[in-house]
Amino acid sequence: MFLRHLQNNYADTVDMIYIDPPYNTGSDGFCLSRSF
Repeated sequence: MFLRHLQNNYADTVDMIYIDPPYNTGSDGFCLSRSF
């Protein structure tokens, strides 16, 4: 939802968004592989 908001409001001003999910942090609530 937040990325959609950014897309709608900043489509002509933002070229890239870097998203860095929290890997190997223990019980963070994300369903990601812990073996990276």
